[in-house]
Amino acid sequence: MPYNLQELSKLDKNLLHLLTEHLPDMLWIKDLNGYYIYANKAICEGLLMAKDINEPIGKNDVFFAMREREAHKENPKWHTFGELCFNSDQVVIDTNKPMKFEEWGNVKGKLLYLEVNKAPFYDNEGNIIGTVGSGRDITQLKLTQLELAKQAQIIEQIHDSIITSDKCGNIITWNKSSEKLFGYKVEEVRGKNINIILPEELQEKIKSFDLKDLENNPFEKKVKLINKSSEILTCMLSLSFFKEKDSEKDRIVYYIKDISDEEKLSEENKHQERIINIQSQHVAMGQMIGNIAHQWRQPLSVISAATTGVQIQKALGTLSDESLENSYNSINMQVQYLSNTINTFRDFIKEEKVYKEVILQERVDKSLEILDAALVGNHIELINNIDYSVPLKVRLISGEISQVIINIVSNAKDILIENNIKKPWIKINLKTKKNKAILSFEDNGGGIPLEIIDKVFEPYFTTKHKSIGTGLGLYMSYKIVVESLSGKLYTKNTQNGAKFYIELPLID
Repeated sequence: MPYNLQELSKLDKNLLHLLTEHLPDMLWIKDLNGYYIYANKAICEGLLMAKDINEPIGKNDVFFAMREREAHKENPKWHTFGELCFNSDQVVIDTNKPMKFEEWGNVKGKLLYLEVNKAPFYDNEGNIIGTVGSGRDITQLKLTQLELAKQAQIIEQIHDSIITSDKCGNIITWNKSSEKLFGYKVEEVRGKNINIILPEELQEKIKSFDLKDLENNPFEKKVKLINKSSEILTCMLSLSFFKEKDSEKDRIVYYIKDISDEEKLSEENKHQERIINIQSQHVAMGQMIGNIAHQWRQPLSVISAATTGVQIQKALGTLSDESLENSYNSINMQVQYLSNTINTFRDFIKEEKVYKEVILQERVDKSLEILDAALVGNHIELINNIDYSVPLKVRLISGEISQVIINIVSNAKDILIENNIKKPWIKINLKTKKNKAILSFEDNGGGIPLEIIDKVFEPYFTTKHKSIGTGLGLYMSYKIVVESLSGKLYTKNTQNGAKFYIELPLID
């Protein structure tokens, strides 16, 4: 761009002003020392904060930068543009060729990015006498690029697989987690179809998608996918469709989370749960047989004594008709008792496992009937403080709440026996709070050590000897109350011993 400085000064500046006044881009000419020879309105207003297009003449960028900084001492970052500009001017002068730069800094307290083109400015003899340049504000574009780069970095670092493809399924992006999950490097899959990781049935399903529907209703489903080694992976697949103004840039996004380990763990947990349920059923049956034994021991003793008495009296020749009849009546009463006991246990075991409305007080009484002989036989006093005047209705599986009550009372009985408590007792209370029934069982067995009180509902945790304890009774009771009966089961220590609470929702 040959020109003579003297001729430039004679140039019709009005014409130059008219040509550049309304251009949105910044235009300028500088001498070798970085002093302005010409500056248009855009650079005066957008970068220099000059009064008019004449003020910059004979001054450099640093002059205007220092003036701005001096006017805004309270904000050191108000204006940081200036020194960088002359550095790039010098590069153009030293290399003697046009160049493009990206320059940035704070202007008016805000970050400004400029795309700058600069070229040598020559005199008529071809000597460099300065630079001519133009600048375009690319702040929004640059900030968008930086945000996209940040998002791309996040996508690369995220633990789940994120893949994008075009509308035909041809892979465009493939993050690091995709490489780790499927075993393919990005260069192996770019441009290939997403079908390389999809089984045939899923290929057909995705092929049938209406992309417009996918745009409004993202697809999410547990699926089987295939890695490079032909191994089957269980994953959660989410599909989204992003439509661009240019339809050629439309994208399908595949968000894939590997849940293979979770699936295996879930299956193991289910298997373990089945084992615990079977074991708990065996425990419950053992408890039931134990309670039957306690119920039958006294009647069988009476029957044995009566028959033995008849035999002795007959042998001695002292057996009268009245004594024989009394013995028969006593035996018959005990047999009836045993028969009723069998019916009680049979009804409990065979009770239909369905939800129904019941009176809570009645269910407690039926459970205590089963436990009565075991408590009496061990000289444990049962203190029943339940109020029967107002029936409390609950919806539950009757046999399950009985199982919980039997577990809690049996546990208290065992502790009282183990600790050899004098005058042992178990106290039962039933209260209401708002819309809940609170059933409590307290004993005077000394309580639960604080270091283990939070573990009593864990599976296989027990403080009893292995010959009598499995650690499943309270665990299953907790699961029944919380998961099946929508209630709460917890325990606290009192001054006497342990106190267990069962909270159940009431029916109006």
